[in-house]
Amino acid sequence: MKVLNMRELNCCAAIASILLALLTAACSSQSNFDDDPRNIVWREVLAQAGVAGKPRIRELTLAEASLVLGPCVAMNPSCADLLLETQPDLRGPALATAWPHALNDMDARFVPILLERGAVANEAAMVHAMRRPRERGEQRLAVISHLLAAGAPVDAENFDGETALQQAAEQSDTPLVQLLLQHGAEPGRRNRDGLSARQLAQAQGADEIVALLPE
Repeated sequence: MKVLNMRELNCCAAIASILLALLTAACSSQSNFDDDPRNIVWREVLAQAGVAGKPRIRELTLAEASLVLGPCVAMNPSCADLLLETQPDLRGPALATAWPHALNDMDARFVPILLERGAVANEAAMVHAMRRPRERGEQRLAVISHLLAAGAPVDAENFDGETALQQAAEQSDTPLVQLLLQHGAEPGRRNRDGLSARQLAQAQGADEIVALLPE
């Protein structure tokens, strides 16, 4: 076994310190978001929001805060937590910029928080929530559940004339189909190609969903 000399030991100690610092920074960015301008994630949030000057969260105007919220909830939940805590006036109409577009990928736990602040569970909210990928089914199910509980129209159509039920059936998403039916989704509605949710499910071989939908 090789015995390290003092120089090698010092080098190893320095490397260990660097790795520990990097690990600590990575962990802290997830649990305790820092809005310092030197924070790369914060700079990216500001860049996406189009806010110049690299201000801290407490320095944002209400208009700037509304622009920043969308990138915050999409990129780092801790960023959104800090923003909502620091900007108590970010509610009602001021949420319009971030809502409903941020529903495409925001953590589901923010949906009831923003609804309580005055975000509207409308057709646009349903359409954007359904843009979430099928692979994130549990999060999408939770988001849609929050929206429907807040009165969102269950049969809202997207730009292709498809309802959430039709999309869920085509994507073989059984739990979402069940949720939508429980909230009164109309299985007989047809998309622009004249296809019903049942027919879309049949095309995918989703027999479990086909059994839930009337002929």
